[in-house]
Amino acid sequence: MVAFKDIEVHVVSSSDDRELVEYDNPKAITPGDINSKEKFIEAITGLVYHIKVIVRPSFKLHRADGIKIRVKIDGGVVNQSNYYVRDTVNQRQRTGSPFIISEVKFREGSIWQKSTYSFGSLNIDEELDIEKELLDRQACQLGSIKVWVERVTHKKLRVPVKRSGTERYRPLTSADTSKEMVKKKHISHAMVPGETTASKGPGFKKYKCREYTKNNCHSLQFVFRYRSRMHLQLLGIIPQSPMSTSVEPEIREPTTEGQTSPMIDTARESIRPMKSEAQATENEDEEQTQRGQREQAEPDRIQLLEKENRQLYEQVQRLNADISGFTTFKDQMTSFLQNINGSQTTTAPSPSVAPKLETGATATPSASSPRSVSIKRERASTASNRSSKRPKVIDLTDD
Repeated sequence: MVAFKDIEVHVVSSSDDRELVEYDNPKAITPGDINSKEKFIEAITGLVYHIKVIVRPSFKLHRADGIKIRVKIDGGVVNQSNYYVRDTVNQRQRTGSPFIISEVKFREGSIWQKSTYSFGSLNIDEELDIEKELLDRQACQLGSIKVWVERVTHKKLRVPVKRSGTERYRPLTSADTSKEMVKKKHISHAMVPGETTASKGPGFKKYKCREYTKNNCHSLQFVFRYRSRMHLQLLGIIPQSPMSTSVEPEIREPTTEGQTSPMIDTARESIRPMKSEAQATENEDEEQTQRGQREQAEPDRIQLLEKENRQLYEQVQRLNADISGFTTFKDQMTSFLQNINGSQTTTAPSPSVAPKLETGATATPSASSPRSVSIKRERASTASNRSSKRPKVIDLTDD
């Protein structure tokens, strides 16, 4: 299932309504266009299929008048478009009913016919040689189913215009294709008409549509590359089966004693180079697959390293915060200890804050205090004054 941006597109087998299994391309390392998805599917010769488009309820039309679904198969062998108005789209969204595109109308002469889609094998011409540029161009077109889903606005025509339809319809199986298309480009099938019946024709065109590109709306492209199972294995899309990797059987068909048919010898010689080339292609595909896996794993490793770096950075930030808190605590403790030491080395309290003596008690100043020194000096001065004021006794006794 190819589904993105609320649109699903499936290639479905018409016989049993079974969705064909889709495979990713292991060589697609880069995502490419963000509005395009590509898958591989297996082509089975004679399988009749149709295209189913589901518009999810979350898909928004914005101001568009409806949607247009365009289908191009094999580069334009089938090129048709269907327009659905807003009311039809809203009804399909509510009910979950898909849009089914199962047939193409074409004209042969003056007779209109319609046909279903079917896978057919290419007609290989061994002697046909195609230039590389033309080969590459055809390889990009063959074996592809492209579906576009786009929002559109319409303008009603004053006079309806008759549709031309697919006037030129020529299945590629009726044309010769170079063997390089199969060997180098691994393309083995193309679109061929299935059941063909008479038709009324495409009718008249009533609206002129234009793609709605506002609100960041873009056309969505879904690409299906269909290949045979063998070529899907050679491309590395699906695993190799045991039969494809078995050894070449020995061909023994003698015509006479000790000899083999020249046809057998020619077949053996033609098979060996093809086998060698297939083996070389398989080895190259495996190497490219491993390279792609390594390149895909590289972003995961880078993301893991970035995550580890972020964790280490957070741990360093937490350690710095703890160190800063410890430094602040150390400064506070140092300041506290300095204050305690300073209070212990200060002098005794002044007399104004000296403790009050009990009644009748005489304060005896300390001998070493300044007040005791001043008291001693006063006493000494008083004693000298008294001695100086005492009358001098004169001895008047005669010798």
